[in-house]
Amino acid sequence: MKVICIAGPRPDKLGGYNDNNPLTTKIKNRLYKAIEQAILEGATTFITGGALGVDQWGAEIVLLFKRFYPYLKLIIARPFPGQDELWNPGQIEDYQKLLSQADQVVDVNPDPAKKWKYFARNKWMINESDKLITVWDGDQSGTKDTINHAKRKGIEIQIIRILKHGFILNQNFEKKED
Repeated sequence: MKVICIAGPRPDKLGGYNDNNPLTTKIKNRLYKAIEQAILEGATTFITGGALGVDQWGAEIVLLFKRFYPYLKLIIARPFPGQDELWNPGQIEDYQKLLSQADQVVDVNPDPAKKWKYFARNKWMINESDKLITVWDGDQSGTKDTINHAKRKGIEIQIIRILKHGFILNQNFEKKED
């Protein structure tokens, strides 16, 4: 079983909350290709944090692939119950639909919201994974912290790198051999 973590920034770091913006479309296309390649290389389980943006886009793509590969497993790792409490009604509805379609929902920490719990969730996802697929704009952020933890763990990392003016490139870091 090969486990893939999908993580990345919220939409406000990627051109906004409009799903029709060109950068969002490019990112979703790159995520689709990265997830498809992971499946072809033997991935069976995908973990995402369920947050707005890359986490949910990745989960939606995995669910699309489950139609053709029913053995795939989607895990949503929530930092705490109620991570959606401050979202708008449409975002909450979409999130609840994702949770209902996931094979497993894990509450990494059952206690109420605290900022550090997002970092703990990301660390948990990396510790459970063989590879990280992430979107990153180069900023210091939770995504950067997740990449650094994956590097320390020595797992394979695929970065869909967002550059200025919406340019995208792929960066791959191979798994460290023991």
